[in-house]
Amino acid sequence: MNISEDSLMTSTLCDSKGCEHLHSHLKAVCVFITHYTTALVACGATTKRVTANVLRMAHNFDTEVDVTILTGHVMITVRDCDDSHSYTLTRRIPAAPIDFALNAMLSRLSWRIADKHLSLSDACKLLDCILHRKRLDIRWVTFLASVANASFCRLFGGDWQSMLVVFLSTAIAFKLKLLLTSHCKVNIYAATFVSATIAALLSCSALLFGWGDTGQTALATSVLFLVPGVPFINGLSDMMTGHYTCGLGRLTRAVMLTVCLTGGLMVAMLCMNIDML
Repeated sequence: MNISEDSLMTSTLCDSKGCEHLHSHLKAVCVFITHYTTALVACGATTKRVTANVLRMAHNFDTEVDVTILTGHVMITVRDCDDSHSYTLTRRIPAAPIDFALNAMLSRLSWRIADKHLSLSDACKLLDCILHRKRLDIRWVTFLASVANASFCRLFGGDWQSMLVVFLSTAIAFKLKLLLTSHCKVNIYAATFVSATIAALLSCSALLFGWGDTGQTALATSVLFLVPGVPFINGLSDMMTGHYTCGLGRLTRAVMLTVCLTGGLMVAMLCMNIDML
């Protein structure tokens, strides 16, 4: 082997090691961004926010990224700056409740990575700490949701007896929904229908036993805690920003949840032979 052949082999070996290192870096960045994106989408972020946060972090890692958010999955493609190498991952969006605290923490993480130029390993550690943080006790969540729904009853003219009925019916139905979705793994639409039926049946006690003068208000507001407000807002936001596939999927989900809670309310009214007109 002459000198030129030896130099060519050395150069090829160095290029191979360089490509291997680049692919490892792209893969690590892609895995991190994929986990980040699915967590952010699951907690209730709009597609516009997700994309902005991801691009902000990708630039810090000297990469470019393409984000595709579908109804149940996200697809992330990470590329180097000259588009010569890329890595793609697809991951299912986990079923999780709306969590504005997690949404804010993940958004702050993207700014921290961009402003302080954190390394990928440090970013992964921070993401893991955020995703495994201690959540608010479920008893407090149930209590606050019940208070909020009772406040809706008051907002629509309900008296204190109706507010008490709505508070208790919401607490029971909210706990039932969590039990069905988290422990029994029941479909979210079926859980919404059952929870709405139970909440409406319990709130009918204000009418049946003559508790207060606003029993119909108690019945009408007993299922408001199930209204999918965030999916409706996010769906419209995605449609307005050009993310039609994700926006249409979110709007469809919101409409189906609304149909389920409406069906539960109607079943309760039929069972109790109540006419709201």
